[in-house]
Amino acid sequence: GVRGLAQLTHSFDRRVIDGVTNGLALQVFSRRRY
Repeated sequence: GVRGLAQLTHSFDRRVIDGVTNGLALQVFSRRRY
């Protein structure tokens, strides 16, 4: 139902946000290194 859909989108958003923050942190870290 709607509740399951909301949970699914919530976990998906969290995964996307985690991936974006990880990617940004990696970019900043590698830029600082070189």
